[in-house]
Amino acid sequence: MIASSPVAASRDIGPRPVFCVIEHAHRDVAVAEAACAGRFTLAGQTVEAGVEPDWRDAALPPDAEWRIEWTKFYFGLDLAHAYAQTGDERFLRTWERLVGSFLRQLGPGEGREDTSDVAARRVQNWIYAWAMFAAAPGFPGLHGDLEAELLAGIRAHAAYIREHSLYRAGF
Repeated sequence: MIASSPVAASRDIGPRPVFCVIEHAHRDVAVAEAACAGRFTLAGQTVEAGVEPDWRDAALPPDAEWRIEWTKFYFGLDLAHAYAQTGDERFLRTWERLVGSFLRQLGPGEGREDTSDVAARRVQNWIYAWAMFAAAPGFPGLHGDLEAELLAGIRAHAAYIREHSLYRAGF
């Protein structure tokens, strides 16, 4: 079906309900509050990355695993849970700001350790979080052009994952 107007098209866009097998492990409102403040704790190290981080050149721990976990966006699930529990749009707007800034700063495969499996987990977590936000009572939709940016980003990531998967490489 082709929508007849941008408004109708916007209503047709959105995630379908999905089962998130890891949702129970990402229901920490403190993690969501910290993300709202631009603070991220992974592997016992906390970084003040700011509310709109420099995803390419931020001063991050030298530990590659820390950077990998940060860009997988697990904290998005905590933000979605906090939004669903409280209705506080601050959690939604933080997720939008973090995802939007990532999409505008880095394409798939452009990060320091951005392999196809890392990109795949990031996309999965974006979809999980978006679905959780969308299922919450009072969800107003994504702000501005983020829906279109996110869909384009997911498409670009899927192409990158498909082109650079270990299976395709013969492993």
